[in-house]
Amino acid sequence: MKSRKDMAHDEATRNPIFLYELKRRHGWETDRVFYSRREAQVFGENNQHNVRGCDGVGWRVYCVCAEGVLVDALNAYDKQMVSS
Repeated sequence: MKSRKDMAHDEATRNPIFLYELKRRHGWETDRVFYSRREAQVFGENNQHNVRGCDGVGWRVYCVCAEGVLVDALNAYDKQMVSS
């Protein structure tokens, strides 16, 4: 049986998506969604000249777990890309 720590790790790292977020007056706003942190990071670095941030921080990459219908859509897309 898995430990509580292992179960929590599995839960926290399943179906990750990476949000490219922009700093706004009211907080962070998701602008784009990527499959990998690297893709999102490269996009941010290549487009940072377009972003004016408060206190020198204009964008970030944030990881979250996809849930529900989004997981089904992403899995379907993956299968379609593999078979192409």
